[in-house]
Amino acid sequence: MAGKLSAKAQKAMVVLEEGRRKAQRLHSLIEQYCTARNSQDSMAQSIARTGTDVARVFMNAGLGVMADSSRQIALGVKRGGHTQSKYRQLRELIGTLMAAIERQEKVILDLNAKEMHDAHEDAVH
Repeated sequence: MAGKLSAKAQKAMVVLEEGRRKAQRLHSLIEQYCTARNSQDSMAQSIARTGTDVARVFMNAGLGVMADSSRQIALGVKRGGHTQSKYRQLRELIGTLMAAIERQEKVILDLNAKEMHDAHEDAVH
C-alpha cells in the first residue's frame, strides 16, 4: 500500500483482511474436501460453518454480494447431486469470492487516493 490511509479506509481494509483470512481457510477446507476420499461429512460441516462465519463478517461490513457467495458455499456443500459438479461449483464460488475481495481492496485504495488528492488540492488552494 502506497501512501496513508484514512480512518474509513483503514477500517474497511481491516474488515477485508479478516474476511480474506477466513476465506483462505474456507478455500483450504474446500480443497481438502474435494481431494478427500473419506470423512467428507465432517468436512462438509466445517465448510458450512466457516462459510456462514465468512458471510457474517461481510454482511456486518455491508458487503452483501460477498456474503451471498459465502452463503452459497455453505448451502452448496450440503446439497446432494453429483460429486464432481459439487466440487466444481465450490471451487468456482470460492474463486469468485477471492476475486471480489481483491476488487474491493482496489476500490478502497482508489477511493482513498482520490480523497487524499482532493484534500491536498483543497489545502493548496
